[in-house]
Amino acid sequence: MVQDKMYTGCFDITRNNKSLYAVAWLISPEGERVWELQKRVEGLDRNEASYYALQMLLEEILVRGITAVKFLGTNSLVMKQASGQWQAKKTRLFNYCVKVRSLLANLRHFQFERLDREQQEEDQEVSFIPVPQVGGGQETEQFVMVSFW
Repeated sequence: MVQDKMYTGCFDITRNNKSLYAVAWLISPEGERVWELQKRVEGLDRNEASYYALQMLLEEILVRGITAVKFLGTNSLVMKQASGQWQAKKTRLFNYCVKVRSLLANLRHFQFERLDREQQEEDQEVSFIPVPQVGGGQETEQFVMVSFW
């Protein structure tokens, strides 16, 4: 079983052209990125995509047996609903919220910290940068994610 060392889980969304992407990554207590997600999410709005990124992050955390996590994100609505400060009133968000809360219940310790996207990029030079690349005659998309550390 993994000890109660504090991991950091980051989740957000980004756009590339008209596509919306859920992005998340997990940072070990030693500062090493040990997992990341970059997935196009079709048919979801910004809040649903943020919930999706958080849910995928939580599922990875639980598979690894991690019990203490600080979550960093930019979506205050999702963080306040997930932590129980606010109620989710829209049905689609409510369903995500219930799932995320049930996953959070498996952790011994967690906290949410909201990052201001503009301030974060200015102060820490953190950004999600879409980089178009050509491979095998067709264009593919790659995201360069610069970590918070």
